[in-house]
Amino acid sequence: MDRIMTWLEKRYPLKFSVVQGIFMGVLKLVLALVSGLWLIAFSALYNFGIAGARGAIIKEKKNFVGWIVMLSSFLFVIYSYWIYKNGNSAEYDMRVAILIAAVTFTDIVLAVRGIIKAHKNNNNENKMISLISLATALISLTLTQTAILSFTQKGRDTSQYNGICGMIFGMVAMVIGLIILTRCKDD
Repeated sequence: MDRIMTWLEKRYPLKFSVVQGIFMGVLKLVLALVSGLWLIAFSALYNFGIAGARGAIIKEKKNFVGWIVMLSSFLFVIYSYWIYKNGNSAEYDMRVAILIAAVTFTDIVLAVRGIIKAHKNNNNENKMISLISLATALISLTLTQTAILSFTQKGRDTSQYNGICGMIFGMVAMVIGLIILTRCKDD
C-alpha cells in the first residue's frame, strides 16, 4: 500500500492531495452521521473547502487559494464562537473519539510530511500545499480536543474550552491563508 501511495504522490501530487482532502472530508462526514454531531460535519465541510483550494492550484487559479483558506477558516471561527457562546458541549463515545483522534493524527502526519517536502523543493506550489495542510491540521486539532474532552471530562461543559481553541486555531489558519495569498503574487 505504501508503494502505491508513493507512486500516486509522485505521479499526481496535486490531484492526490485533492483526493486526499475529499477522502478525509467524506470520512469525517461519515463520522458525523454515526455520532450525530455537527462539529464533525462542519470539519468535513472545511476539508471540502480545502480540497477546493488545492483544486484551484491545479486549475491555475492560484490567487483564489488564499481566499478559500481564509474564508473556510473564518467560517470555522464563526462556528467556534457560536459554540463558545451557546454552550454546545458534545458527548462522544470513547471509540468515536479515538477514531477522530486517529483521523486527526493522519491529517497532522500528512501536513508535517508536506512541510518537510516543501523545504526540500523550493517550489511555490509545494509551499501552498504544505500551508493548506497545516491549516487543515490546526482545524482538526480542535475537533480532536472536543472529542477527547467529552469522555475525559464527563459531566462538565467543555464548550468554552473547545470554542476558544477553535477560534484561536481558526484565526491562525486565516493567517496561513493570508500568507498563501501574499505568496501567490510572487508567481
